[in-house]
Amino acid sequence: MARQPWSNNEDILGLRQELAVIEDEIHILAKQTIPRLRVDNEMEYRDIIQGGMKLEEHMHALKLIKEEVLVLSSEKMELEALCKELFVKVQSLYRELEQIQSENKQIPAIREGLHDIQEEISRARMAYEHEKRAKVELLEESQAIESDFINIKIEAQRLRTELEKRRSGVFKHHAFGSYYKKIEHGIASSNW
Repeated sequence: MARQPWSNNEDILGLRQELAVIEDEIHILAKQTIPRLRVDNEMEYRDIIQGGMKLEEHMHALKLIKEEVLVLSSEKMELEALCKELFVKVQSLYRELEQIQSENKQIPAIREGLHDIQEEISRARMAYEHEKRAKVELLEESQAIESDFINIKIEAQRLRTELEKRRSGVFKHHAFGSYYKKIEHGIASSNW
């Protein structure tokens, strides 16, 4: 059913009162609620802005952390390479140590061998000194024998010469018979 136009004043007055109430409510809303909404919105905006700034700070911090992580990752790779190199060196040193320990185990036998060699050298030196003295003695004996031989040779030569002189003198002055008589009596042997 269609509404009838306002016919009476009471309706208009009632509508005006309702309108006044609505206007009061709008006025209250405009004075209290809207500023409160604005304040709430501003606080939300401020929170959002602050959250964005914090997020930006976190992003910046994360960027720095990312750069630091990259540096640390690079250092980690270098340290791993160095660790491998050191491991190889340690293995090499262990092998050298084992070799040295093996050689050290041989030292007593080497010392004993050296001691035996020193004793052998000492015996050889004593034998050499003995041979040297014996050689000197033999050389002295040889020289003495040679000197005696030369003296005997000289004496033999002298005796031969004297014998030749006597023979030639005996054969000249004596006849064969008288020479043989002297020999028989031992005179010839005493003159020699």
